Amino acid sequence: MSKVTIFDHPLIQHKLSILRDENTSTKEFRELISEIAMLMCYEATRNLPLEEVKIKTPLTEMTAKKIAGRKLAFVPILRAGCGMLDAMLTMVPSAKVGHIGLYRDEITHKPVEYYNKLPGDVEERDVFVLDPMLATGGSAVDAIQIIKRSKPRSIKFLCIIAAPEGIDVLSKAHPDVEIYCAAKDDHLNENCYIVPGLGDAGDRIYGTVICLSLSILLIGVLLCACSDKGSTTSTENGALTEVKDDNGNLTGYERRYTNDNGDITRWDVYDADQTYLYYVLYEYDDQDRLQTETRYKAEGFAEYRYVYTYDDKGNLSEKAYELPHGEAQVYRYNADGEEIERLYYDTEEKLIKREVLEKENGSHTIRLNLPRNNFKDKAAAI
Repeated sequence: MSKVTIFDHPLIQHKLSILRDENTSTKEFRELISEIAMLMCYEATRNLPLEEVKIKTPLTEMTAKKIAGRKLAFVPILRAGCGMLDAMLTMVPSAKVGHIGLYRDEITHKPVEYYNKLPGDVEERDVFVLDPMLATGGSAVDAIQIIKRSKPRSIKFLCIIAAPEGIDVLSKAHPDVEIYCAAKDDHLNENCYIVPGLGDAGDRIYGTVICLSLSILLIGVLLCACSDKGSTTSTENGALTEVKDDNGNLTGYERRYTNDNGDITRWDVYDADQTYLYYVLYEYDDQDRLQTETRYKAEGFAEYRYVYTYDDKGNLSEKAYELPHGEAQVYRYNADGEEIERLYYDTEEKLIKREVLEKENGSHTIRLNLPRNNFKDKAAAI
């Protein structure tokens, strides 16, 4: 299990009490987050190794101590983690910065990744992951898993408030990661908010919250509306409906969400036991044309996505099938909507194969299969 350090310093606890107060302004909340993070950084870096160096004061030479060549990186989980970043950099200005973009799906409460940018030399650095709240632990677990792919020297997780459930999940998933927090609260409520907590840290840092209690109420109403089990035939937006095969046998369940134009924006899929399998998100451009179609596992990891490109007349010209590690396939179409070309890319986005399709007797036939060395073009969609 992970080592968990809960700070009991009077200054931290004093500032934390003001931070929790619902009457604390956005400006003051942001300042308090920064001040608490600075005090936490002071404690979390206590065990950094030192080495002796020779220096000269205005009076004499002496042996002093400096941090022994440890390179640090601070990685906030967007967006709330950025509220802690400036304070950490004030303490360690030489540290490099990465960012992990995750948001919590309000229906599943699972983290969804949308951004990942780490320092190029992260394998040489001790990484501090920053997020004010450790609630379910899902975002922290996934962010750290992403960082571990780059093999850093060590990882520590800093949060201001943690729920017991989040600590337990993170400790079991990453027992080698030390956890530092200013407070361990009581529990998570039915909407996965920390109690007593402080509300949504990101909203309070950036002033985007209108009415937290109303927000929680609306989420609760949506969850209740979507939690009915058993057969439903309602076609209401987001209603749980049965999926049956041609023989009328139940094969699973689904939820579909649509926008004001009737276009599907999200599709949730369950098996016959109502176990959550995956979901798909759809995005449209200003002309109501499908732009992207991204499928996520139930745990929140992206499996693949389709990116659609259109010509000046609005006809589909390219469809790119992209995988998380960089592999991609691009399908090109003519003005009649017929597939005419396929391009294949490896994890480094290098073209490795091109197939040209020609129509013969009503069906497509692959006429060319060229390796990357014989073809220099690259799909615009990649």
